[in-house]
Amino acid sequence: KGTTMMTKPPAVPRCYHLHIQQTKQNKTKRHGTKHNRATQAEQIRDNQENSKTGPRKYEHQYCTNIMHTLWVRLNAVVFFGLTVLLGLSCLAAVSKIGHSLYYKPVIHNLEIRKLRSLKSHGGVDRALLSFDIHADMAPAFHWNIKQLFVYVVASYETPNKKINQIVVWDKIIEAIDPNKVIEQENLFVKYALVDQGKELRGKDITLQLMWDHMPTTGLLYQGRQDIAETTSFVLPNEYQ
Repeated sequence: KGTTMMTKPPAVPRCYHLHIQQTKQNKTKRHGTKHNRATQAEQIRDNQENSKTGPRKYEHQYCTNIMHTLWVRLNAVVFFGLTVLLGLSCLAAVSKIGHSLYYKPVIHNLEIRKLRSLKSHGGVDRALLSFDIHADMAPAFHWNIKQLFVYVVASYETPNKKINQIVVWDKIIEAIDPNKVIEQENLFVKYALVDQGKELRGKDITLQLMWDHMPTTGLLYQGRQDIAETTSFVLPNEYQ
């Protein structure tokens, strides 16, 4: 059988490989040196520019950061306080729900004392009168009630209008008042009993005590004397 002879390539001298590696390293060093020099030149220019504008720039940035932090903290404190205040106001408003159903003023007396006059004035009927009143308004107060607006209403019916309600006297009682009892005799009305026409003569008039609760926080609501406890009187059929 024939045999094939393999010939080896000629060996490359070791000094040749060392020469190639040294050449590559020299090129890399020269390139790196140029790059480092360019980088150093840029850093020098940046340092020169920062030396001129740097302090002002950093000072402005520092002040901006301080103001930003101050406004953020102030905003958080203010809104936290408002949230707490809103929550307390809601709790105060809820605390008086149902209070007027169980705690009402004690009304001992409310009735007419004397009819002063009944005349036609300006084309309408007008009546002036005095009345007696005795009522303890203290039970109607609550720690969230700032004041009570108390008033006496005269009610009657006419053929043209079924419901007629006219305020003839009022008073404000504040929570800080030491005396919350209304007790007066022969008290003259503040406002005349005036009809919208000439239908006041001979009518049955009912006096009723009403009051408005005015809370510190919450909704205003009204209370009134029970109809069964009210008193009535009849006006004369002729002018007096």
